[in-house]
Amino acid sequence: MKTLEPKEVRFVAQINNVKELRLIGVANLDFWNKQLRDKPFRAFAQNGNAEITICATELVWKRFRFNEFTISLAIADDSGQRQSGYFLLHAFNSNRFFAFCERFFFSTPYFFGKTNLNEKISFLIDVRTKGQSLFKARMNDSKRTVRKLEENWEGAVFLPNAKKQNLKYFVARMSGETEIYPFSPKFDELKLQNNLQYTVFGLLIDSGFAGREWRARGNAFHAKSKTYLS
Repeated sequence: MKTLEPKEVRFVAQINNVKELRLIGVANLDFWNKQLRDKPFRAFAQNGNAEITICATELVWKRFRFNEFTISLAIADDSGQRQSGYFLLHAFNSNRFFAFCERFFFSTPYFFGKTNLNEKISFLIDVRTKGQSLFKARMNDSKRTVRKLEENWEGAVFLPNAKKQNLKYFVARMSGETEIYPFSPKFDELKLQNNLQYTVFGLLIDSGFAGREWRARGNAFHAKSKTYLS
């Protein structure tokens, strides 16, 4: 898969002061590789599991405040030994017009949905559409070890309409000081709801998605390029 060199990338949105909460989880590797049968990449293997990132954000862009929710699968490079980027499985935007623009102009899988998040202890991600809760994750006991680090990531995010020919992707850049806490299956809450319209939640359930760690940033930087063809 050929993608642009960093110096060739044109970012169409660069946003500071992003509130961000991620739940990094694991799922069945074979299951997700079967979902990628028509794609030129495979899921990145992390200790024999696929790695999925659930991300909720609160942003202000051009004076509009809105929330986003994304579900992304880590993918491997050609060698299969290193992570090369992400496959964006699904996304919601709390601004109906922004969700439409994402789909129409950038070919991204964004839909209108409400996301409630708390990036501070105790963590919360709650996603709803048409009055139905589709995803909820909550930290119910904050007494656990925390690690802090400065994260900086830039890479390709491939889109669901990507086939072996005419791959579509955008480049994302994210950075900021991050607090990392282990996810506790005993104390933390994780609920997913099957939905006929948004089938990705059923796929998460069927693949045995389970939380591994929380990653929180109260003042992150996010940038997104236009959509490119590989």
